[in-house]
Amino acid sequence: MITRNYTRWVKALAAGCLAGTLLLAGCSTNEPNNTGNGETTGEGAATEVEFPLAEPVTLKIYTIKNAVQKKEYNDLEYFKILKEQTNVNIDWTLMTQQNSAEVVNLAIASNDLPDAFYGSGALKDVVKNAADGVIIPLDELIEKYAPNVKAAFEKNPELKKSVTASDGQIYTLPNAVFNHNNNMIPSAMYINKKWLDDLGLSMPTTTDEFFEVLKAFRDGDPNGNGKKDEIPFSFLDLKHHFYSPTPLAGAFGKTFPSGTNGFWHVENGEVSFAPTLPENRDFLVYLNKLYQENLIDKEIFTHNVSVYKSKLTSKTPIVGVWFGWSDYSILGSTNTEYALLEPLKGPDGKAGWQIQDNNMNIDAFSITRANKHPEITMKWIDAALEPKMSFQANFGMINTAWKEEGDQLVPIPVPEGMTDMELRVSEAPGPQGVSIVLPDDVKAADPENEIVKAKINERYKPFTPDEWYPRAVLYSLEDEPAITAWGIDVQGPNGFLDQMLAKIVLEPNPEATWNEMVKQLEKMNLQGRTDIAQKYYDAIRK
Repeated sequence: MITRNYTRWVKALAAGCLAGTLLLAGCSTNEPNNTGNGETTGEGAATEVEFPLAEPVTLKIYTIKNAVQKKEYNDLEYFKILKEQTNVNIDWTLMTQQNSAEVVNLAIASNDLPDAFYGSGALKDVVKNAADGVIIPLDELIEKYAPNVKAAFEKNPELKKSVTASDGQIYTLPNAVFNHNNNMIPSAMYINKKWLDDLGLSMPTTTDEFFEVLKAFRDGDPNGNGKKDEIPFSFLDLKHHFYSPTPLAGAFGKTFPSGTNGFWHVENGEVSFAPTLPENRDFLVYLNKLYQENLIDKEIFTHNVSVYKSKLTSKTPIVGVWFGWSDYSILGSTNTEYALLEPLKGPDGKAGWQIQDNNMNIDAFSITRANKHPEITMKWIDAALEPKMSFQANFGMINTAWKEEGDQLVPIPVPEGMTDMELRVSEAPGPQGVSIVLPDDVKAADPENEIVKAKINERYKPFTPDEWYPRAVLYSLEDEPAITAWGIDVQGPNGFLDQMLAKIVLEPNPEATWNEMVKQLEKMNLQGRTDIAQKYYDAIRK
């Protein structure tokens, strides 16, 4: 059965929030919002809302669309059902991961705000935007108009605490799907086993053997088409949480957590910035060695998810080794030429793999000060969070991805030529949406992708560390300037870190470039930013 188990990190995070050390302090007071009916939200002002509305209302909402989603949001069955239930029309602005920050910043700077931000990461910097009055408190709206949200918070109090600011108010709703075993190890590494067999090679177990295998893939025409079209090793940048090769850093002694977790490595309770660790320098130098030997895809820092996946699904296989969630999720089957490659041993005989907090985002739904219908907006998102609707938002629609058999949902087999994720998002927003899926909310059998992922994790789990930095952290207003500056200057799209990591991997003299990067990061407040990360980690651990 699909289960959503809380980890000790969610409980620890809640404890940190209660201590007042993690969340918002000193927020500005917002003026009451006009509802458009002569009523205002706020104390003593309640507006009755009955769905479906007698007259339609249109809300303007920004969201980030799943990269493999083909339909517009209003054409998805999920949102058609919500519209029928509520008589609320949505004017969507569909952003991408690449342009979302630019689009949102422009909307804030020009004071041309949407009514709400929907989906994980659609609005970042919750603390700052609450303090600036961009988004409004949700507590009274939840109390009056959101019985499903209230029920989830009552069933799992830690969930509510994790999004409650130190001023006692809630400014954002979470996107929370708790499946600890399957979500905590997002990345898997695959190698073309047929190519190995045809070339008379064994499965590599060390980084040196891996180097030799990739050279054979480069030179041996393993796909047999007489062309030099093989890409021995492909991946997507150095910060994606499952398409990036950063788990390979474990062979050199440390973790290299993805950008979604801030690149924070944790060891014996001490937090450090992973790209600056000497062991990870060795990992980056190793990638440079592979690149200089023409063993790595030339487009690793320029192709997007769609182009990357098109290479993996080429009719004639052209990629020898790649990273992803699972073979089933990308190729639509486990019966392919590819086999799971377990963690490689490095120069010192070490092998490790990455683990990360991947169960919950705390920035999944906010209402802005521009919203004239906050009570309708809250009741709308609450309708979306009814348990069965919430389940379908993430995992796909009944009659598309699931069928009802007795008292449980059973997965519909993925059609040939389609991946599991493509089926999930064919009629629903998928993981980019807003869901709260908790234990026993919906009785459902495990889909094939969950079964496959569980087997992958069984093989990788022995190589993972016991400590990792949490993903769901709201910082205090006091620390916000340093965090924002770091996020823009260092970790922003095409920021300093992106540029330097690409330079280390792609250009000659990687050690010198790495030294230059570390020196510049020190000037850019590396120690101060690390101290902040350490402070919140310590608070969470208490």
